[in-house]
Formats: sequence, structure tokens, C-alpha cells
Amino acid sequence: MIGLYSMALLGVGFVGTPAAHAGEAAELSGWVSPRWGLLTRPQERPAEQLEFGMQMARFGLEITGEPIEKWSYRAYTVFGSDTASAVTSVGLVDTNNNGTADTVSTNTVDVVRSVVREASVNWQPIESVGFKAGRMRIPFTSQAQSPDTNLLFPDRSGPNSSFLEGTDLGGLLHAKAAENRAVLQLGAFNGSGLSSANTAERGVLYTGRVDLNPLGGFSFDESGPTTESFRIGVGAGIAYHPWTTFDSAGYKDVLFQDIRASASFRLAFEGIHAIAEGLYRIQTDSLSSRPTEALGAYGQLGWYLPFGIEPVGRLGWVEHDRTFFPRQTWWGEAGLNFYPFANEQSTDQLKLTLQYSGEIHVVEDEQAHGVLVQAQLTF
Repeated sequence: MIGLYSMALLGVGFVGTPAAHAGEAAELSGWVSPRWGLLTRPQERPAEQLEFGMQMARFGLEITGEPIEKWSYRAYTVFGSDTASAVTSVGLVDTNNNGTADTVSTNTVDVVRSVVREASVNWQPIESVGFKAGRMRIPFTSQAQSPDTNLLFPDRSGPNSSFLEGTDLGGLLHAKAAENRAVLQLGAFNGSGLSSANTAERGVLYTGRVDLNPLGGFSFDESGPTTESFRIGVGAGIAYHPWTTFDSAGYKDVLFQDIRASASFRLAFEGIHAIAEGLYRIQTDSLSSRPTEALGAYGQLGWYLPFGIEPVGRLGWVEHDRTFFPRQTWWGEAGLNFYPFANEQSTDQLKLTLQYSGEIHVVEDEQAHGVLVQAQLTF
């Protein structure tokens, strides 16, 4: 495993994200985003058919700096108002006083969740090549490289999250050429694995991605005003994760080979933002004789109009375990983003979103429909 835990302090970085100017110790920015929602699941039990109210309120804080020339850092963390139950103690209970433990008693406390998105140090010996290490998002897809505050929708797509989600500890070599017309990223990370109660896994996650922008480099921002001329980009990513589980006695149990691939197309022009991505995964192991495959894709489109309204739409699909027990999930989302101060200097500091979301599990004949309202204020 890659021993980089000592570098992880806070927070998400994307290759090419500028830090403060050389000599500046810290530059602070952030955002606050409350969300209200209504969700209905017609096929569920009556108690679970309808949910509504405040879903979450998140707070993101980012600190960047370049205290030494060619050496910069980025720390980014997101706090949520939702809580999780943490077990503080466990004890055996004899309910009928016969000298035998009948059940287990636990004490819990509610804790506020904190998500560390990135804590990385970047060394840039020359303008076109750099190396960063710490905690960061893995640049497996195009959408994984988009900042949280510049997504077209409040959350990343269902297919994108199904194939590789979250952050990891590792190192990333990044290189660019011809004013970002070609970008290459190669990394090695600890890897998340698929551990179970009595096993531990070991294995490095290797990743690689190339992005080509023949008409000129452009950012991974998906939403909001833009003055860019016509830009298109194509990219492909691969993640290879060989890992081994160990049994409770500490001996090797099962060897896994996990390969994932992605291909993307992006377009931006005078307020129009479009992304389409395809995803594939195959996993084999030394215990069974059959591979596990999954296939997915999504496409999304947004059009920022001059008066601060942005219609958005997205469609996604994933076929899980298509070699043994195929199950399909469909996502459909549509909505409007509003920018109340579109004609002022703080164009996109306040963003209001009204969105419909639908999710259908075909084989299980289950579906969910929801509406959400979200405000995002950046500073």
C-alpha cells in the first residue's frame, strides 16, 4: 500500500487548478448549500413511500497556497448537517438472569459527518509537468474532475458514481502540452477494495487518463456563464486494481483483478455545456470461474441563457452484473438553474436549482421520483 496518510490533512483537487501566487501562504474560499427535497417510492412500504423536508445543508471550505516557489498545496473539506450514529460501547446482556448472554447492548452518539475531499501537495518543476500527492479525487472520468461548485446538477451522475466514487490516498503525475490541448495523468492509489467483516485487502490501484482538446484547452466546469469560443474534448481513462483478501488468520484468501475503463466527449460554446461518457468494468477472482461485468453511460446538456436561467437535462443507464444476473438502472433528471445576479459582477456566486429526478430499477420493478430545491452561495 502507498504510505501517504501523513500527507492527508483536509480536502478535492483537480489537475490544473491554480493555487495562490508564489509567496502567498493561504487563499481561502468556500461555499454553503442547503437543500430541500420531496421523494416518493410507490412500490415501498407505506412508511417509506414519501419523504420530504430539508435533505441536507453542506459547507465546503478550500485553502490553497504556494508558500514556496514551485510547491503548492490544496486542502478542501465538505461538512454536512446530517448526522451518523457512532457506537461508543458494546456489552452483553442477560435478559432472563439465567447466566447466559441473550443479546448485545450498544451505546451510540450522533456525530456530524465530515468528508475530506482533498489534502495534497503539488510540485511543479516545470510548467508542463507536475506531481501531486495526498488525498484527492481519482481522475478516472471527465466528471470526476469537475469542481463541486461547477456541476450542472447538484450531484454527479448515477453511472459515474456507480463505477468509481469518492477520494483516495495516492500520487498523481500530470503533464500537459500545447496549451492544455493534450493532458496526461498517471497515478497510483491505495485502492478502496471490497472488504468484508473477517478479511483485509491489499492492492494498489493504478490509473491513467488522457484528455485531448484539439481546438484549445478548456476547464472542466459544467455549468454557469462562459465566454469561451467553441471547444470540444475527448478523453479516456483506465483503472486497474489487483487486490488480495486475507482471512482472519492472516493468510491469503482470494485474488481479484478489477479493470475499469471510461470514454468521454465534452463540448462548450457560448453557454452550452454538454458531456457524454461511457463506462465499463470487468472483475475476475481466483475463487469463481465467471467474470463480473458492468456497463453504463450517461449524457447531460445545459444551456446558460444571457438573463441568468439555465435549462438542464440528463439521462443515465447502468447494467449491473451483465454476465450472470443482469439488472438495469435508469436515471432521468431535468431542471432549471437560476443566477439572480447574472448581470452583475458576482455573476455565479448565488445559484438556485429546481430539479426533478427519477430512478427506475427495471428487473426489480422499483422506481423513485423526487423534486429538490437547492441554493448554493460561494465566497
